[in-house]
Amino acid sequence: MNAVALGPILMPLPCLYALAAALALLAGVLGYALRCAEAKPGGRWQGLAHTALLTLSAGGLGLVFAALLPPATHSGPTTLPDITLEDLDGNAVALAELPGAAGPERDTPIIVHLWATGCPPCRRDMALLAELGGRRDVRVASINQGEDLLPAVRYLDNTTPGAPAFDIVLRDPQQRLMAAFDATRLPLTLLLDARGRVQKRRAGELNQATLARWLGR
Repeated sequence: MNAVALGPILMPLPCLYALAAALALLAGVLGYALRCAEAKPGGRWQGLAHTALLTLSAGGLGLVFAALLPPATHSGPTTLPDITLEDLDGNAVALAELPGAAGPERDTPIIVHLWATGCPPCRRDMALLAELGGRRDVRVASINQGEDLLPAVRYLDNTTPGAPAFDIVLRDPQQRLMAAFDATRLPLTLLLDARGRVQKRRAGELNQATLARWLGR
């Protein structure tokens, strides 16, 4: 996975390298400007102007780095990647089979929600999605990102008492789904049609209006 997890944030390696380079450059030019100012005690204002100019130059270079990187809003794949995860009981579940996994009578759209315990908006999203439990016109797949089994189970017990509130609960300890969809933070919510094609994507917290619009209410 070409990314580094920083809590609920997944930073692609190119972004991390660009950030490190920009910070190193900024530190270097500031140090150089300060040395120039110390070497000319009588030219205080000249030194400050020099520092400001070099800082702006470093910022401009950082913007160039950012412009060369892939956009953070990249839509990602149009279907779920062909990977296998585990449910809370350790059973293997192939993501590509999720849309029709429950048989023809449940051949319905599915909402895929990526979350982690250190993500406050995830808790609010999950409370909202838990209200869909028991509906026959949509299913919800709740997929934990980057965590061990015990913290995920405790979080679910506290967030959605009276579980199971979701049709499917899976674990993705290596955050492969976040990487596949170029997600840099959580939560991430996807709406898939009955054939498993991604129809909608929401990066960040859901709200009732968005969910109602997705479900055609």
